[in-house]
Amino acid sequence: MRSIDVHAHLTPQCFWRATENGGDWHTLKRETDARGMEYALVGGRRQALPRGPSGHRKSASPTWTPSAWTST
Repeated sequence: MRSIDVHAHLTPQCFWRATENGGDWHTLKRETDARGMEYALVGGRRQALPRGPSGHRKSASPTWTPSAWTST
């Protein structure tokens, strides 16, 4: 049977707010390593988080805005 994997590569703003000062969001936590890279702790495992435009990693902004989907 064929299937289509549909999921979003977005990090909700509520995750960033909830984990900003060491809190958790639905059991997910966030930590920063010595080099400044941020990770989500998911089930005890690290997953790299996207960085903003001024960050070290080349990826989209970690927040979603409607303007990102508006054509000019």
